[in-house]
Amino acid sequence: MFDYARDAISSVLFHTPMNVRLWLTQRCNYRCEMCSAVQDSNGPEMDLDALRGAFRNLKKTRVRQVVLTGGEPTLRADIVDIVEACASAGFRVRMQTNGGPQVTEALLDRCYDKGLSDLSVSLDTLDPSLQDEICKARGVVSSALRVLKHAAARHGHRGVVSANVVMSALNFQELPSIIRATRQLGIFFGPCIYTRSFTSDTFQGAPADRFDLRSIPADVRESVFDQMLELYDQDYPIITASRTLRAMRDFMRSGSMAWPCRAGELSFDVLPSGELAPCCEKTASARQAPVANIRRDDFLAVYQSREFRDKCRTAREACPGCLYACYRDPAYLRYDPRTQVETLSKTVRYGKWAS
Repeated sequence: MFDYARDAISSVLFHTPMNVRLWLTQRCNYRCEMCSAVQDSNGPEMDLDALRGAFRNLKKTRVRQVVLTGGEPTLRADIVDIVEACASAGFRVRMQTNGGPQVTEALLDRCYDKGLSDLSVSLDTLDPSLQDEICKARGVVSSALRVLKHAAARHGHRGVVSANVVMSALNFQELPSIIRATRQLGIFFGPCIYTRSFTSDTFQGAPADRFDLRSIPADVRESVFDQMLELYDQDYPIITASRTLRAMRDFMRSGSMAWPCRAGELSFDVLPSGELAPCCEKTASARQAPVANIRRDDFLAVYQSREFRDKCRTAREACPGCLYACYRDPAYLRYDPRTQVETLSKTVRYGKWAS
C-alpha cells in the first residue's frame, strides 16, 4: 500500500532513479498519428537472456519500478516470460499497451500471475470512429475497454489500472467526460500531451495542428481545466499530479514547456537494443552517439559517471521542455511537498500506488 513512500524515500536518501521505461520493441500493430515509435520498428531487440542481464544491471541502480513499453510490448511472443523475469528480479512491473486484439484476457491473466502489478491502456476518446481514425485501426475503443474492464475486475487489487489519454485538440472538450467514465469503470485517468507536434509539421502524414492544444479557444481551455481540477479535488481517480495538470494549462496559455527537468537522474529510458536515453525525446541521439548500454558489464560505472551526468544535463539544457507526466510526476513526487501529500492521500484512499 505504501510503495510510494518506499520509492520516494529511497530516491531521496540514495539519489537513485524512481523508474525506468524499458522499450521492449518499437513494433506496433497500430499506426497512431501522434506516435513515432514505429519509425525504427526493424531495429534490434534484446532477447530474454539479454533482458535478464539487463534486469540484473538495473538492480544495481536501486530503481524500484520498471515500465515495460514500446512500441507495443505484447507483440513480443515472450512477454509473459519477460514479466516474470522482471518481477523475479525484484521490480514493481508496469506495462503500457494499446489494448489491441492481441491482448487477450488469457494473456493478461498470465502476465498478472507472473508478477505484473500495474497496467496502462491507451484510450484517447470514447468516440469509436475518432479513435479508429487516430490509430488507423478498427475497433480500438471496444478492445481497449475490454482490456481495462477485465484488468480492473480481475486484477485491480494488485495495483493501478489506468487509461492513458493523449490530450489534443481532437478530444480536449471530452476530457471531463472521460474522467467520469474512468470512475465508473473503476480505473484511473492518466493524461499526457505529446510535445512532438510543437516541433513537427506532421504526424504520420497528418497535419500536426489537428493535435495542437494551442488552437483551443481560451474560454474553452479554462472551462475544461477548471472542470478537471474540480474533479481532482473531488477525489476522482486522476493519477497525474495536480501540478502537472496546471503545467499543462500554463503551456496552453503561454506556449512554455520549460521546467526543472531531471531526466536521466530520476528516470530514464532503455531502448530495445539496450542503449540508455535520458528520455523518449532523446532516443535519436542515444542511437547516434551511444553513451551507456544496459547490456554491458560497465553499465553501472558509466551510468554513475560524471560524463553521463554532464551529457544528461547538456541534453536537458538544450530541450524546450515537455509535458510528459511520466517524467514530471517523479520529479514532483520527490521535491514538491504538495505532490507528496496528494500522492499519500490517493494511496490511502485507493489502497495502491497512485502516481
